[in-house]
Amino acid sequence: MFTVMQEISNNARHEAIVIGLFEKEPLFSGIVAKWNEQLNGQLTELVNEGDLSPKKKHITKVHTLGQMNIKRLYFVGLGKKRRINV
Repeated sequence: MFTVMQEISNNARHEAIVIGLFEKEPLFSGIVAKWNEQLNGQLTELVNEGDLSPKKKHITKVHTLGQMNIKRLYFVGLGKKRRINV
C-alpha cells in the first residue's frame, strides 16, 4: 500500500520516497538537502553526471545502501513548473 504525504519525519523508516523535481528550481532544499548530506553528496554527483535530472519524465532510483532510514529514493523529473496541472 502507498501513502501520499506532504511532510516526512526523518526518524521513520520507509521503503521508498518519491521526490518530484522541477526544471530551473533548486534541486535540493530542505530535507532533500539533508539527505544529500547523509549520502555524502552522492545526489549532487548524480546531477553532475546527468543521471539525475528534472527533465520531464526522467526517473532515477537511488539505493541508499543503509545510510538512511529510507531504502530507496525515486526522483521524478516534472519539467517546467508552469506546465504542471494538478
